[in-house]
Amino acid sequence: MVINIPWGTVQYIDCMNKEKGLPSLPDKSIDLCITDIPFNVNIQISSRKKDSKHRSINLNKKAYDDNKTDYEDWCISWFKQLERICNGIVLQIGEKNIPMWCNIKIPKGYAFCLKRNARTLSPIAYKNMIATLIFYGKTNRMNNNFFDYYVNSGFLRKNARHKNLIHPCPLRYAFWEDLILRLKPKSVIDPFIGSGTTAEVCKKLNIPWIGYEINPIYKEDIESRLNSINLTKSGLRHWL
Repeated sequence: MVINIPWGTVQYIDCMNKEKGLPSLPDKSIDLCITDIPFNVNIQISSRKKDSKHRSINLNKKAYDDNKTDYEDWCISWFKQLERICNGIVLQIGEKNIPMWCNIKIPKGYAFCLKRNARTLSPIAYKNMIATLIFYGKTNRMNNNFFDYYVNSGFLRKNARHKNLIHPCPLRYAFWEDLILRLKPKSVIDPFIGSGTTAEVCKKLNIPWIGYEINPIYKEDIESRLNSINLTKSGLRHWL
């Protein structure tokens, strides 16, 4: 069993790997799991990305496998590991999966993020305007459970932080940072770290973290984000 957790690293393996994944981590060794799980909606990269209005977007974006026939059983397997490892768990689940998760285990609480300028009609969210998070275990009480952020779509896309990333759907950084700041975790694990938003936030906030990503193609995104962080006295984050 792993005793010394390799903090500040991403393990490019299946998070359920018996030797180095979740099964190898000690009981109650990490304060918080926070992650944006695969929604099982068979995510696709739109063919419209080559249109002129998308020319500022990375054309090498790659989708991940998001179409599991045993999705609920798969979720139960890693969720049981996280309950063993973590004091608290926060999952962004996709609205279509709320009934499934309530069947797996009734959440302790919920949080919602309103994306007022998002597009409409999506299998991922109610008209793609609301993102739902569910809470389990011990999580610090937030002063609210409703967040309101604009998304980087349409004319806002040209200034989007994620436009040059390979990952097809990076998390909204400001929202994720706000959420982690409110939760005040002592340590963090993200078993589906994707483009590395959790890693970037935790590194900036000096929170010990570890992540897992089964698709090594996103390593380029993660390393780019982590290498761009300036924690020296010349960097703004030092003074915040």
